[in-house]
Amino acid sequence: LNAEQCAGKVGLYEDASVLRDRIRNQKEEEERRHYESVHEKFQTMRDRLLEHQQEELVSLQTKLKLNMKMARAKHEREVNRVTNLQKNLLEDMTHAHKMEYLSPRESSVSLQISHKSRDATSATFRGSHFYERQTGNRVRKALPKIRR
Repeated sequence: LNAEQCAGKVGLYEDASVLRDRIRNQKEEEERRHYESVHEKFQTMRDRLLEHQQEELVSLQTKLKLNMKMARAKHEREVNRVTNLQKNLLEDMTHAHKMEYLSPRESSVSLQISHKSRDATSATFRGSHFYERQTGNRVRKALPKIRR
């Protein structure tokens, strides 16, 4: 009976070791499948992120090209405006010089009599005071009053 019990126990031990190996193999297989599924899930997320980044890069490059074209056009308009201003200024200057040097001379003294009594007055400051004393017409100018 003891031998039979011992043989049964050995058979149970062998069955238990086989079961342990099967459980270990099954656990490793489940871990491998889990790792692959997680890896596949993250890989799809990475792929979607990469696609999104590439689309964003393309859109930003097109915006950059458009902005560069707009800036270049604005710069060209400004350059054209400044060159036109310089050209117009040069034309105005040459026209003014032509008018100044080719036009007939003008007299610097007016030939019309400015006032009828101009001949009787003096052109100097002292002479004007003398004339005022002679005629009795003193022109009073509005001077500030100084209080003492």
